[in-house]
Amino acid sequence: MILRKVTFDDWKILLDWRNDPITIKYSINQEKVEEEHHKNWLKHNINNNFYIAEVNNEPIGTIRKNLNNANEWVLSWTISPNHRGMGYGTKMLKEFLKSFSANDKIKAFILKENIASLNMAKKCGFDYVQSETEIFELEYKKMTDFEIIDAIQGVRNKNNVNWMDILRIAFKYAPDETRAIFKRITDSDNEINELSKKLANNG
Repeated sequence: MILRKVTFDDWKILLDWRNDPITIKYSINQEKVEEEHHKNWLKHNINNNFYIAEVNNEPIGTIRKNLNNANEWVLSWTISPNHRGMGYGTKMLKEFLKSFSANDKIKAFILKENIASLNMAKKCGFDYVQSETEIFELEYKKMTDFEIIDAIQGVRNKNNVNWMDILRIAFKYAPDETRAIFKRITDSDNEINELSKKLANNG
């Protein structure tokens, strides 16, 4: 995925995405945008803060940032109707967040019914500032190194339970075959441990 700056030549695809019925339903401004108004708006908003995401040279979404009066960056995004539900939104947002500095304050305002965008924001590190109105306010919280380590540990703990569940099912329905495979896994683990010892003492 790449992010490239929006140009005026993108006006048609941006207008089509903006006036898609699902986009309108989950937009804070739910009015259909007329072509002339859209073109005028785009002329005044083409800058370094407005990007289109592409995968294999195909536009899949758009994302932009605006600086508000509180000196906070407010993000907004749209995914192409043909590319929803494929994980592109999360990838696009994560890529866009790389352009910010550690001191930047980053927010998003999302309708409470827009579950897809709320989930996308949460996956990328946003958390709720308020969620008591029709429009939820979220703020990006960049994780520290230790928070990332703790998160990895939490996921690994859950995944260990998943592996044990698979192992229980395997021993229940095919114990002999499972035992043979488990022995090969154990032998390989022992080999890795021996190689690890050699590596540790290879100085």
